[in-house]
Amino acid sequence: MLNADLITDAARRRLVPFIGAGASKWAKPNGGGTFSDWAKFLNDATSLLDDNRLKGKIEQLVKEKEYLFASQLLKEKLGHQWENFVRDSFGKKAPPSRLHKAITSLTPRITVTTNFDKLIETAWDIEHSNDRSYPTIITKIDKDAFKLFRDDNNYIIKLHGDIDKQEEMIFDK
Repeated sequence: MLNADLITDAARRRLVPFIGAGASKWAKPNGGGTFSDWAKFLNDATSLLDDNRLKGKIEQLVKEKEYLFASQLLKEKLGHQWENFVRDSFGKKAPPSRLHKAITSLTPRITVTTNFDKLIETAWDIEHSNDRSYPTIITKIDKDAFKLFRDDNNYIIKLHGDIDKQEEMIFDK
C-alpha cells in the first residue's frame, strides 16, 4: 500500500533524504575496487600502523563500533599518511549507484549525507544536467547554514564534511 502523504511530500519537494555509507558501497569506482564501510576503512588504515599494541586497541574499538574514536587515534598517529589514505579511500571517481540516481531523481530540495565522497553530487549532475545551477554544498553547520530554510534553492548537506576539505572532515568525537 502506498503512503499518500509520502507521495504528496515528494511531489512538493518536502522530503529530505538521508544518505549513509551503505549507498556508496554499491558504486563501482573507475579502475575497480569498492567504497569501504567504516569497519573496512578503519581496519585497512590500521594495517598502516607499526605499533601492534595500538593496532589491537583500534581493532577492538572497531569491533565495538566506536568508529569515531578509532579514526581519531589513527588520524593522530598516521599524520600525513592518514590524509593520503583518506584521499585514496573516499576520493575515488565513480559513476553513482542506482540508489544515488533514484534519490536525486526525486529532486529533493535538501539532501543530507554523512558521506565524504562525490557520488551524490555526481548523481545530481547526471539527473539534472539541464538545470541552470548546481545545488549548494554545505559542509559545516553554522549560523549561515540555516538560510536553506528561507529559500527555494537546492542543497546537499554533508554532515561529516567533504573529501575536498579534509581539514573540516569529522573523524573524531
